Formats: sequence, C-alpha cells, structure tokens
Amino acid sequence: MPDGNCDLLQGTSPDFNQDPFLSEKEAAVYLDVSLATIRRRRYEGTGPRYIRFGEIRYRRSWLDEFAAANQCQKKEPDNNNQAAGSHVRATRAQNRTA
Repeated sequence: MPDGNCDLLQGTSPDFNQDPFLSEKEAAVYLDVSLATIRRRRYEGTGPRYIRFGEIRYRRSWLDEFAAANQCQKKEPDNNNQAAGSHVRATRAQNRTA
C-alpha cells in the first residue's frame, strides 16, 4: 500500500503542477539577465536556488524569491557626500584650467 509521499512521485502535488521547472535559459529570460549572468551567479553561489535533473532547472517560485530578496531600494542622497563630490569636481575643473 503506498504511503502519503507517492503523490510527489506521480506529479499530483499542486506545487509541482502550478510551479513548473524552467530551463536556465528560461530562468535568465524570466529574470531579465543574460545566460552568462545566471551561470556566473550559480557558480559563485549567489544566484537563485536550482536543481540538477541532468540539466539545471529552476522553479518560478525560487526565481521570485531570489528577485524579492535582491531588490534595490532607492536611497535618499547623502547631502554630505554630494557636497564633497561637488568640491572634488570643482577642484578638478580648476586644476585643468591652471
């Protein structure tokens, strides 16, 4: 008599049916990055989770988790750094004319 884990092997799990595996090329397109970038990030250990079924495969939910965890947030400008940058640019401009 099969136990409760057989449904995973038969593909009847809602997770497997609603969250298919994507190839690395499909994953790169989904994340809007180059194939080289997704491969480099995987090699460096900084990319999204993956599984190897002969070929590298990614779940769409894993790509979504990766994208959410790596969102850039808009930073407010630091007025001190802007002033210092302006001073440096002004000094360089003065040195060019001298």
